[in-house]
Amino acid sequence: MKTDKFILAALVISGALALGGCSNDSDNEPQPQSSFPADGQVRITAGIDDLITRAGTTSDNIIDQAIGLFFVTPGSDEYTYSNVKMEFKDGRWVATAASDGTASAPVMYWKDKETPVTVTAYAPWKANVTLEQELKYEGIADQSTPEAVERADLLLYKSTKVNPATGLTVDGEISLTLQHVLSKMVLELTIGEDVKETVPGATITDVRIKGLVKDGTISWDGITYTRDVNTISTIVPYKASEPDPSTGTTTYEAILYSQNVKASQLSVEITVADDKTYVYTLGEQYNFFANTPYTLPIQVGKSSPEVSFLKTNITADAWDTDGTDLGNKTID
Repeated sequence: MKTDKFILAALVISGALALGGCSNDSDNEPQPQSSFPADGQVRITAGIDDLITRAGTTSDNIIDQAIGLFFVTPGSDEYTYSNVKMEFKDGRWVATAASDGTASAPVMYWKDKETPVTVTAYAPWKANVTLEQELKYEGIADQSTPEAVERADLLLYKSTKVNPATGLTVDGEISLTLQHVLSKMVLELTIGEDVKETVPGATITDVRIKGLVKDGTISWDGITYTRDVNTISTIVPYKASEPDPSTGTTTYEAILYSQNVKASQLSVEITVADDKTYVYTLGEQYNFFANTPYTLPIQVGKSSPEVSFLKTNITADAWDTDGTDLGNKTID
């Protein structure tokens, strides 16, 4: 398999709540209360941090996902648990399987109140995932339904050391703050005046995104992305909105594996009701970073102004084409 590397800057996110207090030897001062569970069992609560992508899995539907949990106690196989399938049932997260999905769910215990552990988690859960191999991502080519968009998403709780004495919630749980590790593309498509003159009331009937790597792997620290360049695919985005009454703009969305693209590698093909397909090719190289949405406004038409550019809602800076011919053309 031919691969290449794409290194991303990691966002540092705390995944555990430091709720313990400092010790006090004075008999006149009240001692801090430990949140360590009385039965010594490992429990989790989960949420999503920085919902920048607003696509796929959110804090509202994370309970519909299964989370894969790794709990590693140094020097102790007895208190180490791998790829445990955690599902939300009856108002709490419970272990329902392990390893390949057929193994019985373990009852997980802390070794003691003092020994820190390393916790890693991801969603959605998949069988046979190990920490010895990077997290594999297999993208979804047809994202035309909400269910497909959700399946295309990927969340990660980067490997984090958790101290049971200070790092649990008041309910004795590990707080997993998962983060999106993929990119999102938003297409803002508006029918150009030249198309309207030829086909009054023309509507968009099909949209395709071409030239992007679909699959790859991600390191457990969320820094290294290794792309499978043999999986450059055509992605069918999700139609997120009907045409805006005032602007006529229709919005499409897709979740993408984080990557860099070469000049003229990425193109968007838009078919309208006159059965013509308009192709827009981005003429410069570009980087798609994790947990970041990118907006691509396109005015659809052969003679439409070349307003195609990329921007993110983090910097709000347009991708300056600097007069570059984006290769807008039509397929009759």
